[in-house]
Amino acid sequence: MLRVLLILQCISVTLLGLESIYIFLEWKTKQQSHLFLYCVAALINNLGYLMEMTAETAREAMRGVQFCYFGKVWIPLSFFVMVMEMCEIKLPKKVYAILAAIHSSIFILVLTSSRHSLYYATKTYVSDGFFPHYVFGHSMIYNSYMLLVESYIVVGFFVLIRRLQQELSKKYKRTLWYFFAATVVMSLGFALCMINLVPGYDTTCIGYLIASIIMFVAIFKHKIMDTLSLVRDYVADTLSEGLVAVNRNGRVIYYNDSMKKIYPDIEVTNYKQSRDF
Repeated sequence: MLRVLLILQCISVTLLGLESIYIFLEWKTKQQSHLFLYCVAALINNLGYLMEMTAETAREAMRGVQFCYFGKVWIPLSFFVMVMEMCEIKLPKKVYAILAAIHSSIFILVLTSSRHSLYYATKTYVSDGFFPHYVFGHSMIYNSYMLLVESYIVVGFFVLIRRLQQELSKKYKRTLWYFFAATVVMSLGFALCMINLVPGYDTTCIGYLIASIIMFVAIFKHKIMDTLSLVRDYVADTLSEGLVAVNRNGRVIYYNDSMKKIYPDIEVTNYKQSRDF
């Protein structure tokens, strides 16, 4: 079974590497940059976990865990940002800055975990399961971080379902369904890991891989957001004049910084509100 898991892990690393290279070469839009960050983070995570699986000592296994977290902490955040973009929900930059600071802090805590028990309450190297691995006790900070990750998934489901109900374009709705499927896959990987279905193996690695492939197809095959993203990233945001964009459902989906200065109260609205605006 260990050999099967190692082969599976090597395949996931290879596919994520190839996917990251392709996205980098075709990189044009902000949405693709989020996908690139997600894939690179998942690649680092899976590669670090492969290091842990093949470690011969507890020290080597801990290095694998630490390397793994260099990517792991950015996977849920990059996915959350992509879902918000797909659902045309504009959050303040300060919110993303705070979330980025939280995820960076978690990585630092893991990197320095040998000196404290702030993140991992206990650290035990065991030989149970299919390969020797660490079993960690969960601190309050760890549980709080897991709650944050779970909230990303819950919010992702909520905004995707709401947007699917509002969306009129069949083509765009198909893309939203891809992201909904990716959210389901990530949730299953997370749930299977929580119940320890495969003793000692982190099933989120496979969930991250499958989700990345689904989102890759959604963004590059259907190319829904390419035109809008290019215009917004390279033209609209730099205009000195105020600009507002309304989608096919009658919702305000975008406004540049100049418009925000002119009308400070402007926000992304629902259909009825946008008609009044």
